[in-house]
Amino acid sequence: MARGALLALVATAAILAGCSTPPVLSTPPLPTGWKTVDYHGVGVDVPGTWTVEPWRANCGVSTPTVYIGPEGESYLNCPLYTPGGAEVVLGSLPFTGTSAPAQPGNINGLPSLVVSDREHVECGPGNGVMFRDWVTLPTKGLSISVWVAESTTCPGGAPGRTDQIVQTIHVVS
Repeated sequence: MARGALLALVATAAILAGCSTPPVLSTPPLPTGWKTVDYHGVGVDVPGTWTVEPWRANCGVSTPTVYIGPEGESYLNCPLYTPGGAEVVLGSLPFTGTSAPAQPGNINGLPSLVVSDREHVECGPGNGVMFRDWVTLPTKGLSISVWVAESTTCPGGAPGRTDQIVQTIHVVS
C-alpha cells in the first residue's frame, strides 16, 4: 500500500510539473516589408514605412507612428484631435477603464492581458472604425497599445491590422 501511494504521489508530481512548465517563447516570422521595433527586450513588428520616435504627448497622428515609451500621464486640450493615423505605443500606460474586461492569453509564449476597444473615426472617404488593443505583459512589466483603423482610407489602416500587429509581440534577445 505504501508503494502504491508513493507511485501515485510521483505520478501526481510529474503531472503537476508538466503543467507548470513555462510556455515556449517564439518569434513569429517577420512579414515582408515590415520591421521590428523593440523596447526593454520586447519587440513588435510594424510596416517598414511607419515612423518610430520617442513617446511624446500628442493630439493624434496623421501618419502611422510607433512611439517608444514610457508613456507619461498627460492632460491635453486637443480641439483638433485627429485619431486617423495608426499608432503603437511601446511602454504605454496600462488600460484602467472598466468598459471591457481584460482577456488573459499568451502571445508567442508571453503571458498577456488584452483589452480591446473600438471607436468610429473620420479619416477620409468611407470613414471607419479604429480598433485599439491594450496589451499588458505582466512578466515583462510592460504595456503596449495598438490603435489602427480597419479601413485603408485611414493612414496605416487595413482590415485585421490591429490583431496582426498584436500577434507579432515577442521577446527580443
